[in-house]
Amino acid sequence: GQVAVKELMLASDPEQDKAATLAALDKLIADPGQSQVYRDLATLRKVLVAGKDMPLADRRAALEPLAVPGRAFRPLALEQMAYLLIEEGKTAAAIAALTPLVQDEQAPRGLRGRVSQAIITLGGTPPGAAPSANAG
Repeated sequence: GQVAVKELMLASDPEQDKAATLAALDKLIADPGQSQVYRDLATLRKVLVAGKDMPLADRRAALEPLAVPGRAFRPLALEQMAYLLIEEGKTAAAIAALTPLVQDEQAPRGLRGRVSQAIITLGGTPPGAAPSANAG
């Protein structure tokens, strides 16, 4: 099963055929024979590929189950959910959602770096960073 899933992920090129990519991901997400990790990865990829073509509430609903403790892609799901808050114009809530991810041991270093940058861009101060001199 893992090889098939890997092939599916590599073969799907959203730039070439977004509808086919989303259909393939939906098929994988709905397949109970696949491990939860691969189905979670497919869900995450679906949200990213669909982008604004998928209603914000639907993207959030798809990500929420992935964001619970113990799920393999929890940090990525939390990051994407914070970006939905930004899309909604809820900057303070987005900063609050992103802040714990900076120090999340489960989060890959690249994600922690991205999240720190996002917090700074939004006007916040990431944990562990010196407050900016021009603040206040």
